[in-house]
Amino acid sequence: MSPKNITFSNDEYLNFELIGINSREKDFRLAWFLNREMKWSLERKKPYKLETKEQNSEHELFKYVSEENHYTIHLISNRSLQGVLIPEYAQLEYLLKVEGREDIEELVKQIRKINNVLAAFHLTQDSLKHVSHLFFD
Repeated sequence: MSPKNITFSNDEYLNFELIGINSREKDFRLAWFLNREMKWSLERKKPYKLETKEQNSEHELFKYVSEENHYTIHLISNRSLQGVLIPEYAQLEYLLKVEGREDIEELVKQIRKINNVLAAFHLTQDSLKHVSHLFFD
């Protein structure tokens, strides 16, 4: 069977925003600080396994779903011992995938105020070369 190419349309599939976070905290501590300050309930999920031709890696994953406000947050470690999830942002330690929220710039400002967060940035999807690495649940 021959391989198939899949083309994603931004309008159909990229209905999320991405925030890059730098922190010296371990993933579970960062999740705890985000939960406390943002009033979320991020829960640890099974590690996300990325399997590509270049690498096989596992990345810690946390998830929060706001049933009331209809949005989902994923916190994922960008770096692991086996590799980097999004190589174009290798300098970032964590990624926050946000689905269903419109107030991203305000969210970035709130995250920057957390003492244990060194930096937070809104990342544009146009700059993502490895966007397919972010399709997980």
